[in-house]
Amino acid sequence: MTERQGEADAKTLEVAGGVAPTIGIIGTVVGLIDVLRQFSNLQSVGYGIGTAFVSTIYGLALANLLLLPVAHRIRAQVAENFERQELIMEGVLAIVDSVHPALIRMRLECFLRTSNES
Repeated sequence: MTERQGEADAKTLEVAGGVAPTIGIIGTVVGLIDVLRQFSNLQSVGYGIGTAFVSTIYGLALANLLLLPVAHRIRAQVAENFERQELIMEGVLAIVDSVHPALIRMRLECFLRTSNES
């Protein structure tokens, strides 16, 4: 359940991260259209072009500095929680099966080694 919710949250942020630059570019195009309307005033043209391109920077920054890294962090946490739960389940099942404690330790240490390698 938690894995599904985390994956859904990460996917939502990834989609938003994919859309944010596009919205920034749309803002740039709209800004440039407005600049062309005021083309006779050179001061407003320079200011308008600068303002138009800032929207692209905002879209790219929002996607690459916030949305996509947060999605990656959520996925990493979900994977870590899943591995921890799997380790606990393995230990509990071994205890229920009355496995010798030394064997349980070996089994869980092997589990930890393989999860640290990936």
